[in-house]
This record gives sequence, C-alpha cells and structure tokens, in this order.
Amino acid sequence: MSKGASHFLAMKDFILFSFLVTLPVSVSGNVYYVDGENGDDSYRGDSLDSAFATIKTCIDALKGPGDECHIRAGRYHETEFQISGKHGTQSQPIVIRGYQDEVPVIDGTIPLRPRKGWTRDQETGIYRCSYFKLRFGEYKRSRY
Repeated sequence: MSKGASHFLAMKDFILFSFLVTLPVSVSGNVYYVDGENGDDSYRGDSLDSAFATIKTCIDALKGPGDECHIRAGRYHETEFQISGKHGTQSQPIVIRGYQDEVPVIDGTIPLRPRKGWTRDQETGIYRCSYFKLRFGEYKRSRY
C-alpha cells in the first residue's frame, strides 16, 4: 500500500472516530408500570408482569430525567401522591401518562363502606347509615 493511501485511510479513520465521539449520548430513563388489578407495590414495576398496584409507588420510583410512569386503564382511588421534587430536562422530561391508548381514572374520593348497609329515607330520599369504615380503619358515627 502506498504511503498516500495509508495516510488517506488513517485520516478517514480519524475523522470517523472524531465524528462518533462527538455524537450526543442518548440516555433514556427508566419506564415503570402501574396495573391496579394485577400489580403489587412490592414488585419492581419495570414491566407489565411486575407492575406496581398504585400510582403513588410508581411516582416515588421516578428518580431522574427521562423516567416514565405508564398507568393501565382502571379507577385508582388514591387520595394523595406527591409529584414535587421530580426533575426532568427539556430533552428528557419525566412523564406520567396512561399506558398506550388506555385511560386511567384517578379518583380522589374516599369510598364509604357501611357495616350494616345504607337505608333510604322515603320522605327525603337521603341515604344514611349508622356506622361506616374509612379506608384507614376508623369508624365514625354519621348520617348521609
């Protein structure tokens, strides 16, 4: 091989190497999943087969730019979860969204479950119960 051809190949290799080194590094974040029916908060959440059960656990798992939380369809009764303190970037935002085209419903109400059932007042049409159990196990005397 001639000295000129060898020099040309060396220069070509140097240019190719320089180009590859200067390409921006694309680092993607972690993707976590929530499935209210089949998930469990003790799972890793990193696949549909090991999805979290609650949105709160998924949001808590979001640690850095590019991390995502994909939520399966269903109704999620979660009274609160903290989203503050999460920091993405313009090119790698933190994303919380429905899984594919599914539409999850976040319902912040607290379901009331009376121990003895609801009774309807025939005159007013208002339902009431003597006792009900809140989600946290407290019993209250109340009328509704």
